[in-house]
Amino acid sequence: MTVTKSPGVDAIPAAIGIYPLLSTEPKEPHSTPIRFSRMSSTSREDGVYIAPPTDSKLVLTLESQMVTNLLGAELSYRGFALKELPVETPRDDVAGEGDKHTFYVSLALLDRLRESYDLRALLLGNVYFVPNRYDPAELLVRAAYLRVIDVTTLDVLCHVSLNNGSYGATMEETVQQLALELAVMAGTDVSVPDRDEPPRAE
Repeated sequence: MTVTKSPGVDAIPAAIGIYPLLSTEPKEPHSTPIRFSRMSSTSREDGVYIAPPTDSKLVLTLESQMVTNLLGAELSYRGFALKELPVETPRDDVAGEGDKHTFYVSLALLDRLRESYDLRALLLGNVYFVPNRYDPAELLVRAAYLRVIDVTTLDVLCHVSLNNGSYGATMEETVQQLALELAVMAGTDVSVPDRDEPPRAE
């Protein structure tokens, strides 16, 4: 686990919007292996655009949505006030059709959520999966990358990178580790009775 706060950031807000975590399209057999790289985001006049790692495409998969749901539940349990954001794709100026591999969060939506619900930050991320070597039908989380963005300034407040090694970890284990780190940075109640916590990386 690697946690990096941006310079001058003492804590992240506890009122955040979660954009569904994105993953990569399944690779064909014998194709180039997936590069486990973090996504990036850029701010433009109309929104925050989510860009995939080089030579890959980001999509919303059943597994990445499951991780999003589990992470949202864990963050709520740890004191966060959450709003789930809809999946938005920018419109093509000519065809009027969205690009299914380009994702963004409109500034108009963020403004409404900030004014109506005091939304302070935006959580974006991507997650990679590998088959369980003992049960290939089960997918485990190989790596996850999160970033928290201030909805007013659009500054990146922090990055969280989790590498579960070649064999991966369960979704439940992964979201507990991620939620714990975010709760520590937000200063929310991180005490969870009757639960064994994973060790926190320094």
